[in-house]
Amino acid sequence: MDFPELQTVIVCLRNPAHGAGILREAARTAENYGAKLQILAVQPVEQSDEAKSRFAEEIYRLSRRFDAEMHVIFDENPVITAARFIHANRHSVVFTGMPSDDPNSFVVMVRRLLPDVMFSMVSEEGVTYRLYPHAVPAVR
Repeated sequence: MDFPELQTVIVCLRNPAHGAGILREAARTAENYGAKLQILAVQPVEQSDEAKSRFAEEIYRLSRRFDAEMHVIFDENPVITAARFIHANRHSVVFTGMPSDDPNSFVVMVRRLLPDVMFSMVSEEGVTYRLYPHAVPAVR
């Protein structure tokens, strides 16, 4: 699948423990297209300072390992915050883990706000599934 004008690969992470597999696939895509690799992690504000520090350190380790820009945001509305970040980075593809069955899952909610964004969801087995925007990119 070809990603026309791909400039940014954004990896949305909630749990750094599951991030390496997603980042591996995202880094491959970024390298193939000469795009920037960015990690976006939105966490609740009410976490303790210790939990915030630990989380930021784990994301930092992943960002160094995969040569990615790191963006950790503490906000109570991860969907709106992520949608704003993704919208500001035009010509991007978003990598996540697999969404839950919940109709209000992160992927479903962000997709409602940004129907033109392509999502690549990476399963625990390393299989990548894609949700295409309403306008499918050219196939080569």
